[in-house]
Amino acid sequence: MGGAPAPCAAKSALAGEILAKVPGDAFREYVEATVAVNAPGCSVEPSLDVGGGKGRGLLAARACAEGEVALVDRPLASLQHTSNRSKALVCSHCCSFLGTTELQIARQLLGDRLVTVWSLARFCEVDGGARDAEPAGAEPTRSGKRKRAASDDARPADAADPPDAAEPHPAEASEAARDLKELLDALGPYRMFVPFDADDGRRARTSANGDRDTECTGCSEGGCTDCEDDGTDASLTIPVGLLLGMFFGGVRLPGDRAGDAKLHQVHVCPGGCREAFCSVACARAAWEEGHRLTCPGTDPDDPAVLQLYRPDGQVCGPAPGAPSEPRGAGGAALPSWRTCRPPWIAASSTELRALFREAPPPRGIARPALQEFVQHADDTNDVFLLAAGVVAHTLLRASRLLSRNGTAHTPELMLAAVAEAWRPFAMGQRAIWWEQVARPSDVAPAEEAGFRRSLKTLALDSLALLHAALADVELPGVPRALVHVMLSEDVWGGVIGMFELNNLDIDLPSPVTEYFERDGGAQPALKGPWGEVDVAALARALGWRCSVACSGTGFFPLQSLLNHSCDPALLVAMDYDGGSSSVTLLARRDIRAGEELTISYVDTALPTDERGELLRDYGFTCTCPRCMADDPLRGGAS
Repeated sequence: MGGAPAPCAAKSALAGEILAKVPGDAFREYVEATVAVNAPGCSVEPSLDVGGGKGRGLLAARACAEGEVALVDRPLASLQHTSNRSKALVCSHCCSFLGTTELQIARQLLGDRLVTVWSLARFCEVDGGARDAEPAGAEPTRSGKRKRAASDDARPADAADPPDAAEPHPAEASEAARDLKELLDALGPYRMFVPFDADDGRRARTSANGDRDTECTGCSEGGCTDCEDDGTDASLTIPVGLLLGMFFGGVRLPGDRAGDAKLHQVHVCPGGCREAFCSVACARAAWEEGHRLTCPGTDPDDPAVLQLYRPDGQVCGPAPGAPSEPRGAGGAALPSWRTCRPPWIAASSTELRALFREAPPPRGIARPALQEFVQHADDTNDVFLLAAGVVAHTLLRASRLLSRNGTAHTPELMLAAVAEAWRPFAMGQRAIWWEQVARPSDVAPAEEAGFRRSLKTLALDSLALLHAALADVELPGVPRALVHVMLSEDVWGGVIGMFELNNLDIDLPSPVTEYFERDGGAQPALKGPWGEVDVAALARALGWRCSVACSGTGFFPLQSLLNHSCDPALLVAMDYDGGSSSVTLLARRDIRAGEELTISYVDTALPTDERGELLRDYGFTCTCPRCMADDPLRGGAS
C-alpha cells in the first residue's frame, strides 16, 4: 500500500467529504444521470426546495394518470435479512429466487439440520437401518453443532463422526441418480413428524411454558422436547428420504410448474462463502462492487446455502483427524454422497474460476476477523453487513481512480477520488445512527442516554471487527489513510444512519406460493423407496410455512429522494413479476405536472398518533394536509 498517512486535517476533510451535503448543481446532475440509467422514459424534475420546510425533493415533469408508472428504481445496495436466509434461497445481488420448488420446500423443513451432506448425521444416526432423531439433551453451540449429550455415551466407542465440510465433486447424471437412490434407501425408515392444524394447515402447538407456538421445528416422531401436543392437532409424517430427494432433485412434485419460470440455478460465490447468485453476471457484479473485499470465505456451518462445491470444482478434504469416507454409528459406511450433484447447481465453475483469477481478494484481509464481523452482524443487526458493503464499494472504486495516478497521492487527489467513489450514495439523508434514532416509547427519558450509549457500543463493536479485518488491506493506489477514514467512527455511524433513514423494505413473494395455490392440494400420492405421502396433506401441512417471501432491505437512489406524506402521490410496489428487487412507483391518484412526488414512510392505515410516533425515527413531525386536518391542536377536526 503506497503513500504515507495524511495529516489529521486531511483525514477530517476526507470524512467531511463523505458526510457533507451535496451542492445543488451536483444534486440535479445526479438525479438526471440516475433516471437515465434506472428509469429511462420516466419524467421527474429535481427540486432544491419543494416547500413546507422539506428542502430537496422530486417533482412530476408531466401529468400522470392514476395507476401509471411514474418511476422505476433499482437498489444501489441491498441484502436479505439474516433471519430470512434459511426461509428463502435468493440471489444475494438481485434477490431473484433460486433452485426449484422442491428445494425451497425441503430447505424449509430441514432448516439448519441440513448444512452439508456430511452434517446429516447430526440429526439422523445411521445404524443398521435404524434411524433416531438427534439426542434431545444435546445443546447447540454457536456454530450450530451439538455438544455431546449424556445419551451419546451409549454409542459404540469406535463410532466416528463424519467430516463437517467435505464437498461432493460433480458427476454424470446417471451416477448422481444411482447415488441418490442409495441415499434414499439408506434413510427410508426415518420419518419427520410434522403436526398441523387440520383447519388451515398451520401448526398449533403448546410449548412447555404454556405459550402457543406456530413455528416449532423441534418436533420429530416420538415427541418433542420443546413443546407438547395439546390434543387439538392433526399430524403428518414425512420421510426424510422424500425431503432429501426433493433437495437433491431426485423427487419432483406433480402439478402445474408455472412458478418454476421464476426460479434460477444456483451459482456459488467465487470466494466460497455462503452467498449464492442467479447468474454469473450477478456473481460478477457483486464481486466487483465490493464482495471481493468482504467475502469471509467458506462457511460450512451456515444453514442458508448448502455448501457443495468450491469454485475450482475440487473436492474439499475431510476435517483433520476424520476418516476419508463418511461413517455412521458403529462405523458403517454411508453412500457416496459426494458424487450426487443437484440439478439446481449451475455448471459455472469455469466462469467463476476466471472471475476469481481476474480479480482475486486483495492481500492483507484478516479472514478470521471478517468471519467474526459477519457472525456479530448476524447476531445483532444485519444493517452492519450492508454498511460494510458500502465501505468496500467506495474503497474499491477509489482504488480504481487513484491507481491511475501512480503513488503520488496529495490530499486534493484523495478528496477528488473519495468524492467520485462516494457519489452513488452521496444524496441519501445522513445522520449518526446512535444520535438520530428516536427514543423508543418503552425507554424512559432518564434512560435515553444509556440507550444511545448501548447503540453506539453495538456499532463500534462491529466497526472494531471490520477494522481488524480490513485495516491492513492492500489496494492499488489507496493509501492507508483512506482505509482508516472509511473505517472511522463518524463515517461508520453516518453510513448506518443513512440506511436507517432511507432504506426501503424488500418483500418478494415466493414462487412456491403459486404451486400450492394452483395444484398442490389436488394431486395423487407420491410413492418412492421411502414410502408414500399424500400430496394434499403435504400441501395443507406445508403451504403456509414453505411459501415464505424474501424479506430484506435496500437503498434505492431515487426513492430515497422522495419526501413523506400521509396522503402520498405514489404507491411503492416491488417487481413481483420480474422476480428482482427493483421497485416500481405507481401514481396513487392523478398527478399534476409540477406536483411533488411523495411516498409514505409508514402505514397510512394507522391512526394519526401512531403514524406520528413512527415518524419520530425520521426526525420530523408530519405537516401534510391529512395530519393537519386530523389534529385538533393544529386547527383540524376533533
